Formats: sequence, structure tokens, C-alpha cells
Amino acid sequence: MGILTKMRTKAKNQKKSKSVFLFGKLKCSLVIVLGLLWVQSACAQDTLTLKQVLGQVLSSHPVAKQASLIPELAETDLRLARGAFDPKISASLNEKNFKDKQYYRHWDTEIKVPTRAGLDLKAGHEDNMGAFIDEDERLPEGGLFYVGISIPLLKNLVFDERRAELQEAKVFVQLSLAEQRKALNKLFFEASKAYWYWWATHEKLLINQKGLQVAQDRFTYVKGAHFLGKYAAIDTTEAEMELQRRRVELAYSQLEYNQAKLELSRHIWDSNGEPLMLTDKLKPSPEGIELQLISIEPLLEFALTQHPEIQKATLKQDALEIQRRLYRWSLLPQFDVEYKPLLAGGGQNSLMLTENYKWGFTFAAPIFMRKERAKLAANRIKIVQQSAEVDFITRHTQVLLRQSYAAFEQYAQILNAQTINTQNALQLRDAEQMRFELGSSNVFFINYRDRYYLDNLLKLTELKAKYAIAKAEVYWASGQVQP
Repeated sequence: MGILTKMRTKAKNQKKSKSVFLFGKLKCSLVIVLGLLWVQSACAQDTLTLKQVLGQVLSSHPVAKQASLIPELAETDLRLARGAFDPKISASLNEKNFKDKQYYRHWDTEIKVPTRAGLDLKAGHEDNMGAFIDEDERLPEGGLFYVGISIPLLKNLVFDERRAELQEAKVFVQLSLAEQRKALNKLFFEASKAYWYWWATHEKLLINQKGLQVAQDRFTYVKGAHFLGKYAAIDTTEAEMELQRRRVELAYSQLEYNQAKLELSRHIWDSNGEPLMLTDKLKPSPEGIELQLISIEPLLEFALTQHPEIQKATLKQDALEIQRRLYRWSLLPQFDVEYKPLLAGGGQNSLMLTENYKWGFTFAAPIFMRKERAKLAANRIKIVQQSAEVDFITRHTQVLLRQSYAAFEQYAQILNAQTINTQNALQLRDAEQMRFELGSSNVFFINYRDRYYLDNLLKLTELKAKYAIAKAEVYWASGQVQP
């Protein structure tokens, strides 16, 4: 009877602390399960919070490391595109000597500076000498220096392939950042789900452990009372059946806990890239599981402007617009003009001869322009397709966010209802316990009430985990990580 009296006293104490029981944090508090206290000191245990897990995932997970390299790869492409505007130095020498006679010697050096205005600036030095060079190749002693310019007057004047590649590379840098956030958001959401599954199975394991202890104590009490003539033999059978049932439940919850622990371990790595395994010394924390009011409007606004999927689709459309601009200018004929004033060499008396220069032009135009027109037509089709893709992804994101938010709100309502059910089940169990102690009840009824309370408590634990996962899913659907 002493054990049952303690059960009733502790069940009454549980009513006074039901808010701590339902949403309390692990702060060395008393957690009451099945009407019997178990004392779990979180201060004496290593507690692993969700924030700690996500921090470890961000710093050491292989997928997170891969994601961190995505912008770096895009930056190399941007540097490659900028390389098209790098100044270029070139030099060439062509010489022939035969039987102690120099037939010819052609020397040409040049520096070319491409500009983002479409112009190419040039400067160089030419020097030709020898007994058998053509008359038009003969130059003053010391050669000629020149500073010139090459201007595309039609095609490539306003926009060319170099500038298009540079603009596209800048777009792809932004796209890489969106791709990085997408990968990290998905990874964090998966880790969050694994964490709350681990938390739920850990709590269920503790509940079933105490449930088994209560059943063991009750079986011992009933068996002893049977020898004193208080209970029939069938009552001991009933108590033993309940004991075996709870042993099965405990074994099943132990299996679930081990699986959840391994699933979460899949996301945890050390700084050296080695996978880590969770130990039983590490305990989950309910931090973040509390009921929380969330407004959907800021989330929708964020999703429409910052969601990585929408950003990626929009940036791809921007890249197509850059190509469209390039293809439109490619329809013009090529007409490039080059002009080089010449400066005679020869020491301090060198003279700029304004009447001496070199100039020329290049003209080219495909007659049918089928290649250029085909590129432009294909680009227009791709733009229409990508525009439809942007609309689809935007709508899909909005619907997914609203679905996640509706589930989140529904879980909050279900959680409130289940909390009340668990409290009522506890009251019924306490009343039945009192009747049992007074001899007005039997083992079957007290086991039934105890089992009903246990089932509601386990269901409440599952709902808490589902609520926390639904909250994380709302933020993931909006394109961000739960703060």
C-alpha cells in the first residue's frame, strides 16, 4: 500500500505542474510520468540542443562544405569573364640569315587594352630591316612606334560577347548564392526532423521505462496481496499480462530510439571530416518546441523576394535577357575601323609625323543571317518558357508555404486538445488509483486507466515532435532557416 500511496501523492503533485510537464524545458525539473516521479537532472547530463546540432552541421557536414564552395566556383567564372578585358602583350620576331647576309628581320611588339566601352586601345613598335625586304616594309632607322584604336561601328559597338559573358558571370554569382542557400536550408530541415524524431523517441523511452517500473511494482504488490488472500489468482495474471505488455512496449521504444539516434548521427561530423556517433550520455533538449504564434504574411513576403528557388528561376531569366540583347546586336553587320598614327624612332630627334598613319576597316555580313536569326528565335522561346517557370515556381512556393502553415496551425490545435485529453486521463487514473487503494476497484480497471493515460502521454510526445517539425517546415517552405 505504501507504493500506491506514493503514486497517488505524486499524481496530485503532477496536476500542480502540468504546464511544466507539457512544455517545460529540461532545467533539472521533475518530470512526472504514469503518476510516478522520475527525476531527471539535465544539469548532470550532457544536453544537445538543436542549435548546437545545426551549428555542427554548418561547420563540418560534407554537404555544407560542398555548398560553401558553390559561390567560390562562381567567382572563378566571374574572374574568367573579366579576363577578357585584361591587357595583352604580344611580340613576334621573324629573321633570315644566309651566307653571312641578313635577308630580312621583322620585329613587332604590341600591347592591346580591351575596354568595356567596346574599343580596343593599341600601342606598339615595328622594325623591319634586311637586304631583301619589300619596299613597302622598309621603315625609318629605329622603326616606328604607334598608338592606335580599333572601333566597331556597327556590330559589337554597344554590346558584344565579352560584355555579355561578364554580365552573365555576375548573374551566376548571385545564382550560386541562391543555390547555396537552397542546399543549406534543405540540409538544416532534414537535420531538424532527425533531431525532433530523436527527442520524441528519447521521451517515449523514458515514459515506457517508468511505465514498466509501475507495472513491476503493481505486479509485486498484487502477487504479495494474493498470498494474503486479498486478491484472486486471476488478478495476478492480469498484473503479469500488463507487465509483459509494457516490456514489449519498452523494447519497441528502445528500437525506435536507437534508430533515431543513428539517423541524427548521420548529420553530425567533426571538423576533420570524420563522422560522429551520438552516445546515450547525450540527451536532447526541448528548446524550440514551445507553442509559438507565427504570422504568415512576413513569411510570404520573404518567400516572394528571397526564396532560393524563385531567385534561381528569376536569375536564369535575367541571363536569358542578356543573351537576347547579345543576339539582337549580332544581327548587325561587322564594320570595324582601325587607326594608328605613326611615330618615327631614332633617338631624341624622333618626330611625330602627323601625315604618317596606318588605317583600315573590316566589313563582314552574312547574306541570310540564318544562324543569328535562329539564335534570337530560340532565345525568345526560352525566355517565354523561363517566364512560365518563374510563375509556376512562385505559385508552387506560395501553395507549399500555405500548406505548411495550415499544418502548423492544425498541429497547435491538436496539441492543445491532446494536452487536455492527457490531463483528463491523469485525473481518471488518479481517481481509479484511489478506488483501488480503498478496495473498490480491481487490477483490470487500474491497469486500463494506467494504460489509457500512458497511451495519451506517448501520443502527446509524438504531437510535440510533429509540431516542432511543422514549425521548421514553415520556415523551410518560406526559404529560410528557423531562427
